Amino acid sequence: MRPKAWRQALAGAVLLALFAGGILLWQSGRWASFHSREAVQEAARSFGPWGAALLFLAEVAQVLLAPIPGQAVGLAAGYLYGLWAGTALAMAGLMTGTALALWLGRTLGRPLVERWASPSLIARLDGYLERRGEIILLAIFLLPFLPDDLCCFVAGLSKLPLRRLWWVALVGRLPGVFVTAYLGDQSQRLGWPLFVALLAGLVALGVLLAGWRDRLQALLFRALDRWARR
Repeated sequence: MRPKAWRQALAGAVLLALFAGGILLWQSGRWASFHSREAVQEAARSFGPWGAALLFLAEVAQVLLAPIPGQAVGLAAGYLYGLWAGTALAMAGLMTGTALALWLGRTLGRPLVERWASPSLIARLDGYLERRGEIILLAIFLLPFLPDDLCCFVAGLSKLPLRRLWWVALVGRLPGVFVTAYLGDQSQRLGWPLFVALLAGLVALGVLLAGWRDRLQALLFRALDRWARR
């Protein structure tokens, strides 16, 4: 199975697991106990550090495997732990995944990266980094719909210091994580069932938009091509 097909299969499995978990929770009668955000937060705290660890690992996994949109994890972190703690938790997992992706690209080299990224993406990013350096990578992290996680693997192939690339990723990723955590924190007006529906809808939308992602990426990459050639 090709890496892209494998990722899509994994995304479908995650969606199925979420749906099955919701059904089991509803049938057990425990769904009704989650009548407010405070009740959900109390349930999350009852797991101690394991609840935070699960969100942390979900962020790491979405960088390395991309089974779920990272925005969904940021929303959940903001909803469960508030704006600042949620942002810190999501960023910790995201930047750990970023560091691993950069390190894997640098250590295991082009054979590994070519299993995940297309030759055209590798060549394009190589050219970007050669002409514009880290600033082009910062633009990729800031712009939506671009394959920023894959670019971490590709950037690891460059001669630029990994520590510098990591800091660029930190600056570029922080605004998006802050916004999603803020939205999660502000969604306290929603009941738990509506918030779960929002998360499930976001995941489903990410899967449905996969077919349009290539077109959106092509438009944004053409704009970056023109900028890099200046």
